[in-house]
Amino acid sequence: MSRTPFPRRPPFKVCYICGREFGSMSISIHEPKCLKKWHIENNQLPRHLRRPEPRKPEVPAGEDKEKGNTGKGIKEITSSYFIFIFIFLLNESSWVLC
Repeated sequence: MSRTPFPRRPPFKVCYICGREFGSMSISIHEPKCLKKWHIENNQLPRHLRRPEPRKPEVPAGEDKEKGNTGKGIKEITSSYFIFIFIFLLNESSWVLC
């Protein structure tokens, strides 16, 4: 029995502010606009509910952003991924009202 291969999904980048996926070209257009929108919404909150500006996760040194080739082992890749997720969730949790 032959299997039909699943079509490959094009690579997407995730916005560190809103969590939406964008193509590699449009993410650079989206992020400044999204950050500006975040500032507008954050400034409308009462002072005690305002949050610090979301931080963009740093790309580890030596990582080829376009090809995804890091030359690192799975442990380094996994830890970088968890750091990214942690920063994203930290930014997301800043919107939760206490």
